[in-house]
Amino acid sequence: MYVEGYVHAVAGDTGGAIQGNKIDLFIPDRQDALNWGVQEVKVKVYN
Repeated sequence: MYVEGYVHAVAGDTGGAIQGNKIDLFIPDRQDALNWGVQEVKVKVYN
């Protein structure tokens, strides 16, 4: 999938913890993750 403002990403975990129109992104650096925060973004899913 492509996450606007992030990168092309792979859905590595499709479990039930995240519900609704939400995704959880992995950002390896803690400060970068804090800087990213919570955002509304457009997501394009490729088949």
